[in-house]
Amino acid sequence: GLIYEITLSTAGAYLEHVTMGFSEYLRLYKASWLKLHTTSPQLNHYEDRALYSTWQTTFDLIEQKNAASAKLLKLWAYFDREGVYFDLLRHANSTKDEWIQKLTEDELNFNMAVRLLCSFGLVDIDQSHQLQTGSGGYSIHSCVHSWTTFVLNQEWDKRLAQVALTCVASEIPMRDARDSQMLQRRLLQHASRQERLILGGKVDLEGMEWALYMLGILYADQGKLAEAEAMYSRALQGHKEALGPHVEL
Repeated sequence: GLIYEITLSTAGAYLEHVTMGFSEYLRLYKASWLKLHTTSPQLNHYEDRALYSTWQTTFDLIEQKNAASAKLLKLWAYFDREGVYFDLLRHANSTKDEWIQKLTEDELNFNMAVRLLCSFGLVDIDQSHQLQTGSGGYSIHSCVHSWTTFVLNQEWDKRLAQVALTCVASEIPMRDARDSQMLQRRLLQHASRQERLILGGKVDLEGMEWALYMLGILYADQGKLAEAEAMYSRALQGHKEALGPHVEL
């Protein structure tokens, strides 16, 4: 089935990057399997363990080759699985993390990091928006995204979730901007991801009222009025809490 095809494809890509034989790869794979059994006992299906063990072995090699690529893959969990591109991530350049600053300081660094992930078969080029916006992006398979979410980010980082929210909100264009409708539609899937994380209490929203307001603008412009109202209400509530109980808005 598809699971086995993905597993074999990833394993094959791994072996193309190293000089070791298949027996040595199996040794690393078994070690990864045992580690996964300890750290993620909730994975009961053999297919999930086989796939995740293969990816973990590959991830360890990616981390050795380019740490930024490995960190980018972890960061991907906080975005939608489709349509990640440089201009979206560049808004994270103001964060204190040096690896994010280096990754997003120019498109060359970003491309180097993401192409390594592509060479291992974990990331695909997504050209669905290229004809409309002039720039393509990258996507990962849904099961890879699940792995990044539940295994690579087993210890959920609300600060990284805030970074992702900052990126999405900062990329939202105003209605009168050029090609705003196309870009807004492109960002809807990321906005939906942020909304789910917010509702699940997985984002540190302190000082992020502006971002909630921008999500509200996006939803309103795209005709999703219920979602827009929910974001506006959260933004307003955040302002009230920041100002204190004795201040009326």
